Amino acid sequence: MEIYQENGLYGLKNDCGEVVISPQYRDFYSFSCGLACVRNTYYQYAYINIFNKAVVPFGKYIWIDPYFTCGYARVIQYSVIEDKQYWGIINTMGFIVVPCEYDNIWTLNEEYLDNLKAFKDNMECRINLRNADKKIVLDGLKYIKTYTIDEFKAEFNVSKIFVRVNPNNVILFHFGTNIGVVSNDSYLLEPVVSIVCNSAGKLFCLLHNRNNVGKICVKQAIHKAQHKRIHDHSRDYDSYNEYKEYVEESRLDAFEGDESNYWNID
Repeated sequence: MEIYQENGLYGLKNDCGEVVISPQYRDFYSFSCGLACVRNTYYQYAYINIFNKAVVPFGKYIWIDPYFTCGYARVIQYSVIEDKQYWGIINTMGFIVVPCEYDNIWTLNEEYLDNLKAFKDNMECRINLRNADKKIVLDGLKYIKTYTIDEFKAEFNVSKIFVRVNPNNVILFHFGTNIGVVSNDSYLLEPVVSIVCNSAGKLFCLLHNRNNVGKICVKQAIHKAQHKRIHDHSRDYDSYNEYKEYVEESRLDAFEGDESNYWNID
């Protein structure tokens, strides 16, 4: 990709010289971790992806880091009431990892992500991003290897994969003493497990539908109550018990008497 200028504004061309993003930005920094810092003609900052979609919207912050470091970037919010600016840190999904409540945060350095120097209330302090960031970013995914359920169990020496809901209603899967992430845009009727790496360079296991293999960005599965009518391309399910009977005919066993086990994959 090549950033180019025309009539004082910047855009983006692909390797063939074709225009991907027309000239429209006053500033356009190189992509890092899948996003680029840009500034529009109103001098507002944002992070955009390759499709020119603002992942972090214009005007949300008065300043943002030109580049991400290991999936993180500093941002500054302005408080009109206090007439003061506050620093924080976000990830590539635009989620706030470190709240905007610091007087200053020093430049992000890959070597010191667990010991970042900062100031709060005019006092020096330290930020440990390894403890601060509790969310796994499901963006900028690279698929290293994908297994069927049977292949995965054989490779990792486990006989069962337990899919459970944590206290925040986030669905995770457990195999042996390990924990992976569950993602789905529907019920896992054809589940596979992929070893993936995200935009922050984190390596983890992802349980998902086979037809989602290769998707750069996916949604993390959230547990919802099962009282709503459940739709399927071929049939409807008026009750959870009816759906449970269908699931038991396939590869998944639902709950198995323990509501903390959302699915047990045999």
